Amino acid sequence: IGLKFSYTPAECTLLSYARAQKYDAARSHVVDRCLAETGIAPPPPSAGKGNLALGPESEVVTRAADKDFTGVHVIFVGDSSMRLQEESFHLLVKRSRASKVTLLTTLVDMKRGLFRKLPYAVKELQKLRKKYPKARRFVVFNSGLHDIDRLCSSEMRAARDNDQKVMNVSIAEHGCVDIYQELFGGFVRYLSHYPAERVIFRSTTAGWMKYGNYGFSWPTEKLQPFSRSTHFTHRMNEVAYDVISTQVEGKIDVVDGYWLSLPRPDHTEFGIESKIGKHLVHMGVEVIDALSRVTLMLILRTLCDSTLNDGGDGGVAAAAKMAEYRRNVLRGGEAPRT
Repeated sequence: IGLKFSYTPAECTLLSYARAQKYDAARSHVVDRCLAETGIAPPPPSAGKGNLALGPESEVVTRAADKDFTGVHVIFVGDSSMRLQEESFHLLVKRSRASKVTLLTTLVDMKRGLFRKLPYAVKELQKLRKKYPKARRFVVFNSGLHDIDRLCSSEMRAARDNDQKVMNVSIAEHGCVDIYQELFGGFVRYLSHYPAERVIFRSTTAGWMKYGNYGFSWPTEKLQPFSRSTHFTHRMNEVAYDVISTQVEGKIDVVDGYWLSLPRPDHTEFGIESKIGKHLVHMGVEVIDALSRVTLMLILRTLCDSTLNDGGDGGVAAAAKMAEYRRNVLRGGEAPRT
């Protein structure tokens, strides 16, 4: 189909949901082991009775005052799709002790897109920096679907006119892609200097699927404009990639959200009455969960690589068994018995 791929083995496997939730003999969560290894949190509780999230029944855990908080602060910046990702991230870590004490998440809402919310987002990020001055920050951000809608869609012309009145700026003489490129570039340059362990751009998911009417009623007479299609989303992602690679190369990581979601028109959010609505741009739990696990894995890799490789839950042993299995299969032998 005109594409050529090359593969470089990296021995890197996405953190599974089961692995993220698995406890070792001491009943400690992978996040708790990680933060204990880095000195952010006290050692996990020893084996015994007690709440898995809180440790022994006699232990009382409280979060430090905001100005003294030295734990991990994960800041999600984006629209409703990012809100779903933040909620999914909570499911991965909610049973850890860290989620009550040394792990904090915040959502900076980017509803209405960069044209309306860029000043607000910068202001909120500055507030969080001052509120938690000692925190170890991770930023996961996206802006795309609302920008397409508010800047480019013919169906949102009235909202676009109102946005220009509110911001007291006219954009009528400029192409919507050019405006997005300028606004996104400004935000990326700001984030490249923001004090964080990692800044991660999650590319825009493939909103407005054009094929497969899964779980909703699509009227045959309803037309779908180009600005509300996966093609336009792809174009905006290309702009975002170009801005990051040319303006802040090496300072911002990129996590794919587009190609991960494109093959899943059968897995989007849908309502009880199966009406066309947010489910066209809201991916289902499998896609959102995968993005959350990528986020958690990047945080763990940054803070405590050795914990993620093993951490007392048999990760290294499991990798050795898998390597042995592959060798035997390639040689035509039998898989090892366990």
